Amino acid sequence: MGTWNAEWFTVPGAAVFDTGRPITSVSRSEENVDLFVVGNDNRVWSQFWSAQAGWHGDWFPVPGQAVFDGQPVAAVARDAEHLDLFVVGYDNRVWSQFWSAQTGWHGDWMPVPGQAVFDGQPVAAVARDKDHLDLFLVGHDNRVWSQYWSAERGWAADWAPVPGAAVFDGQPVAAVARDGEHLDLFVVGHDNRVWSQFWSAQAGWHADWMPVPGAAVFDQQPVAALSRDRDRLDLFLLGKDNHVWTQFWSADGGWNTDWFAVPGAAVFEQGRHITTASRVPGHIDLYVMGNDSHVWTTNWSAEQGWAADWFPVPGQAVFDRHQPVTAVSRRGNHLDLFVLGLDNHVWSTYWHHRTLQFRLRYFVEKESTDAVLQGGDDEVYVSALGVDSASVVARPDGTYGAEVVKGGEIGDVSEDDVRDPWRDRPHVLMEFDIDRPGPWPRSYTTTLLVIEHDDGDLRSGFDTLYGAFGGQIRDAVVKAATTAGAVITGAAVAGAIGALAGAAFDAVNEKIRSGLADESFTPIPITVGVDGPERFAGHPAMERPLTQKVEQFGGSYEILYDWHVA
Repeated sequence: MGTWNAEWFTVPGAAVFDTGRPITSVSRSEENVDLFVVGNDNRVWSQFWSAQAGWHGDWFPVPGQAVFDGQPVAAVARDAEHLDLFVVGYDNRVWSQFWSAQTGWHGDWMPVPGQAVFDGQPVAAVARDKDHLDLFLVGHDNRVWSQYWSAERGWAADWAPVPGAAVFDGQPVAAVARDGEHLDLFVVGHDNRVWSQFWSAQAGWHADWMPVPGAAVFDQQPVAALSRDRDRLDLFLLGKDNHVWTQFWSADGGWNTDWFAVPGAAVFEQGRHITTASRVPGHIDLYVMGNDSHVWTTNWSAEQGWAADWFPVPGQAVFDRHQPVTAVSRRGNHLDLFVLGLDNHVWSTYWHHRTLQFRLRYFVEKESTDAVLQGGDDEVYVSALGVDSASVVARPDGTYGAEVVKGGEIGDVSEDDVRDPWRDRPHVLMEFDIDRPGPWPRSYTTTLLVIEHDDGDLRSGFDTLYGAFGGQIRDAVVKAATTAGAVITGAAVAGAIGALAGAAFDAVNEKIRSGLADESFTPIPITVGVDGPERFAGHPAMERPLTQKVEQFGGSYEILYDWHVA
C-alpha cells in the first residue's frame, strides 16, 4: 500500500527561483534523480540526488553561456549514463546541452541543426530507445514540426513538418514513445477536440492527424499523455466542468468510445497543470495543484480501478496555485514530487512502499547449445512470471482468482555489456509488494523463462511463453485454492507451482518449442516463504547471492540472483 512522507521539505541549496518557473525532473536509473529549472539569471540550473550520497550540496548552473526565458526545460534520460536538455532560445531556435557519465557536461549549449524557428514554448522531447531522440514543436505556420537524432547518424539536417493538414495554436505538443518503434502525438485543436498523429518504424508517419474519439471538448491546454506499457495510452485534460477527464487506447481494443470524468468530487481552476506518473504498468498516479494551494492526487490500479476521490498529499505546505507539480518514479515502489514553494525554494515529498525484489546478479555460460547446434555462442534472453500468494483470493461468486505478473525481458544476458553492470547494480527482474493486504505466512515465486535466441521473433516467443505458462500457473493455483476451500496458505501456493516443475512444464514446453524458431527452456520456479511482514530481516534467503543452474538441451548456465527488500 505504501505511505507518504509526513511533510514536504526543501531540496538542499541556497538557490531561489522566480514564482512560476517550472521544475523538470528526470530519473536516469532507480538510484538517480536530476532536477532542472531556468534560474533568475536565465541560465539553466541543476540539482541531483543519488542513492549513495543523497542530495548534492547546492544547485549549480549547467555549463555554458546560453540564457533563456523562464520556460520549462525538456530533459530526457535515454539511458542511465546520458542526459539531454532542450530549450527554445532567444533566437527562437532550439538549443541543446548534454551530459554523459564518462565525460560530464558538454562545454556549452549548441543549437539543434536546422533553419526552423519557434515561439518560446516547451520542447516535446522523447527518447524511444537509448539510440534515438525525437523533438516536436508547433511552428510559426501552426503545423507540428519535428527533428530527430540517432546514435548512428547524429541530427537530421533540418526540421520537417509532421505529415497532415491540421494546424494548431502554439501550445505544447504531448509526445509519447510507448516502445522503440512507436511515437504518438497529441494536441488540442482549434475545434477544442484532442487530435492525434502517430509514427511506427514499419510504416512511418500516418497520412494525417485525426481526432481522438469522443464528443468532449476542452479549453486550449497541454494534453497529459502517458504510456504505462507498450500496448496502452492514457490521456488527461481539465474539462470545462473543472473535473479531470480521461480517454484511453489499447492495442487490443483501440480507443474508448468517449472521454469520461476521473471519479471524485474535486474540481480545479482552469489553467491547472495535470501531472501523470506510472511507476508500474498496472498503476497510474495524477497530481494537480488544488484550489486550496495543496497538491491533490488520485490513482488507478489494474486491480481496483480508480480511487473513489481525490485527496491532498500529506503535509502542511502550500504553494502558488498556478505552480505546476513535477513527479518522477525512479522505481516501482517510489514516487518523488517537486514544486516551487512560496519562499522560492524547490520543495519535495515522496511516497514509498516496501517491495521484495528478485534481482539478477550475473549470468555464466558453461556450455552453449550453439556449440553443438550452430558452432557459436548462445544469445540468451530471460524473463519471468511472478506469483505472490496474497494475490490468490476468493471472488464474490465463490470462485478463486490469482494474479500472475509478467517480468520485463532482458538480454542478451551472455553479453558482457549486459551482465557486467549487474555486479554493482543488480537487475530487478521481478518485484512484489510486501505491504499488499493478505494473509501470512506468504510465498513469493519467480518462475524463470529462458529463450536461446536463434532466428525467431523474440517478442512473439515471450508472448507465447507468458500465455502458456502463465495460464498453467494460474490454473494450478486456482485449483489448489478451490480444493482447500478456504484462505490458501503461502506454502500451498508455492507447492502448486512447484508441482509443475518437471513433467508438467516439460509437456507444455515441448508443444511450444515445435512452433518456435528459438529454443525455449522449461521454466524454473524459485520460491521464498516468509512468515510475516517483519520477518524479512534476518531471513536466510534474503540479501545474499544465490545460484540457479539451468541445464537443458545441451546448454549449461548459471544464473546468479538474490532476494532484496527495497
